[in-house]
Amino acid sequence: SAALDPTSERTYEVVESVIDAVSDIFPDAHFHVGADEVRAECWDREPRLRAWAKQRGLGRGDARDLFAHFLERVLDIVAR
Repeated sequence: SAALDPTSERTYEVVESVIDAVSDIFPDAHFHVGADEVRAECWDREPRLRAWAKQRGLGRGDARDLFAHFLERVLDIVAR
């Protein structure tokens, strides 16, 4: 399966579009983003992603650090 690219701004544009659409359909004070089903290990196998994370000082630059960055961005979108 394909993984979202946590280094691409386009990823966050798509995520924002999906969250906006879902929020319109299900207006509520709470929005559950899930994330417990994410398998981010594929990001460890991608040298470009690891280099991007290290360049930005995201911990060791591994999948866990990339996922933390991704989730933080998604939560910022939800908070708007």
